[in-house]
Amino acid sequence: MATRDSTSQIPTEYLAGNFPVRERTGSMMNMAAAALGRQGIPWKRQLAALEAQEGYRFDRCRDALYSNTGFYMLPSPSPRRQSRNPKIVAPRKILLTSATIVVAPANLIQQWQHEIKKHTTGLKVLVMKAMTDALPPAEELVEYDIVLFSKQRFDKEAASEVDVNEKSNISGSLRGQEFVNGGRPGRRMVYRGQPATYFKQVYHSPLKDLHFKRLIVDEGHTF
Repeated sequence: MATRDSTSQIPTEYLAGNFPVRERTGSMMNMAAAALGRQGIPWKRQLAALEAQEGYRFDRCRDALYSNTGFYMLPSPSPRRQSRNPKIVAPRKILLTSATIVVAPANLIQQWQHEIKKHTTGLKVLVMKAMTDALPPAEELVEYDIVLFSKQRFDKEAASEVDVNEKSNISGSLRGQEFVNGGRPGRRMVYRGQPATYFKQVYHSPLKDLHFKRLIVDEGHTF
């Protein structure tokens, strides 16, 4: 609980070149909020205490702090081998968060919920147990304190590519991939002139757009 509001930190190797360059000078409030976000400085308790002391809600400050969540850019990976048609992967924005991922066998999920309720107060917990449970976008996940996964449900997110919508018998020569981010439409890559009869949607887990503070694996030796 003592480190509840402290977020993860930008890895040292990604610090260089990750300072935002504004098109125009921002307000002092927004620049201060962005600095707090980049450095992972906790602010929620301090702001709540100040509001209680002053008897006034600093809504504009709160909104600025929420909209300036810390992040860094993950560079494009270097190609493993030379190719005449290299696949170019754009840099990815990785959000910092104070959330902790807990992965446990399905039969221990209820026990984890009970222990969290017993030993903590006020934590925002998201439980992902059933395979059909939809994971929120990364921008919403940053607000949780704990994301509790069953092992089977976590495996679904950890997969590199999952075909979520395969269609057959599409007329014409068309094939491609559509990247779906957290259930939302993403970028589409279509290749024409090839005799394929399907369109592949590739699921991109929102977990891959977050730098979590910690990962706890229960009964990891059985995984």
